[in-house]
Amino acid sequence: MSSPFHDLLAGVSVGLVGGVASGLLGVSPGGGLVVSSNLLLGSEQHVAQGISLFAQMPPTGLSGIKRYWEKGSRTPTSWLVLLTMGFLFGGVAGALAAGSVSSSFLRWTYVVYLATLIRHTFRRVTPSAQTSRCACQCADLPV
Repeated sequence: MSSPFHDLLAGVSVGLVGGVASGLLGVSPGGGLVVSSNLLLGSEQHVAQGISLFAQMPPTGLSGIKRYWEKGSRTPTSWLVLLTMGFLFGGVAGALAAGSVSSSFLRWTYVVYLATLIRHTFRRVTPSAQTSRCACQCADLPV
């Protein structure tokens, strides 16, 4: 059994990892939170993913969006609305699906997801090549 001080320190550390990753890299805090919750808090996969979903609620995203907008990197509002709707419906569908699989299966699915993100990050085309091929207003997006 862990001490209250350990729980406090581990909880704040996990939150800082997710918050810094979100603010610095513009990514969902989920990647860092799920892994950190498993390692530092000792939570099982379903609980770790629940922590991640809770942390991605509007205050986290809105503060990041505000900072990017202040710096001149504006994402089209219509995209934000559409993506939010998709995220809400997808979150419910994903949570329902996660409830019907084992923790082990969920953890390995998460590993494959992270490996795919890493692969795509390293295979990504340069921003200038991407902008020249894009039919949308890519200049509005932070790259």
